[in-house]
Amino acid sequence: MGRMSAADLSQSTLRAGRSWEPITTWANLVTGVRTVAALVLGVDAIVQQSGRLLLIAYLTYWIGDILDGAVARLLHQETRIGAVFDIVSDRACSAVLVCGLVLHEPRLWPALVVYLAQFMVLDCAITLSFLRWPIVSPNYFYEVDRTVFRWNWSKPAKAINNVGVVVFVVSGLLWVALAVALAQAAVKVWTAHRVLRSTWPRTPGERARRHAGRGGRRRLRLGAAAVRARRGRRHGRCGVDVRSGGRGAGRAVRGAGADRRQDRAVRAWPAADVGCVGARAASTSR
Repeated sequence: MGRMSAADLSQSTLRAGRSWEPITTWANLVTGVRTVAALVLGVDAIVQQSGRLLLIAYLTYWIGDILDGAVARLLHQETRIGAVFDIVSDRACSAVLVCGLVLHEPRLWPALVVYLAQFMVLDCAITLSFLRWPIVSPNYFYEVDRTVFRWNWSKPAKAINNVGVVVFVVSGLLWVALAVALAQAAVKVWTAHRVLRSTWPRTPGERARRHAGRGGRRRLRLGAAAVRARRGRRHGRCGVDVRSGGRGAGRAVRGAGADRRQDRAVRAWPAADVGCVGARAASTSR
């Protein structure tokens, strides 16, 4: 898992931190139009029991869902309000269109019930959980947890979640569609458990530590100890800060007051670059 710099978090966090967000955007207009169109076509397909109208309704929903996101990114109109509007609109479209699929293929109702339950309840709650963090939409959930993002909101995951069960239902493959729906539900349960345990990495050091992996955590701890020692030296309490860092801190800055060469090196280290500090501290402690 790769490390994440502060620059990776800046744009989405800044957009999410705005106190006011526009509602009347082109992206929201596209979301509203495609939702109304898909719902009208879906209800008409149910009334007429027309498979052709149902297919057109699904295409309207899917193409519109891709288009509103593309417009938001192209025109820099991504907002948290727009993200919630898109999430709710997706569920409204799916609820109506799945009813049309049940009428069209009644024998495939078990797979459709499982799919509708996980998409309307589990997936909806998980997707809205992005509001716990200062990110603009689930498309930026990799800033919180890359694994959860990869399994839920990456492009392949979105395609499978929205299209997978429907394609197998239309093909008449009940057991395959049911297996895919159950697998999706299992992923959502695991995601809910992981998201509930997730916390926001608040500082650059915490973000780097989260994404450094096991191999780099010792170097990061040593680097953080060196930074504390440098800050303590400024206020005349180097010994206290070094001791508070534990044995690793002692090895990282041992003899910092006596060894002038190491003292000069510690002063030259930038406080923000925790990873760089860790590497240098490890090299000087050998």
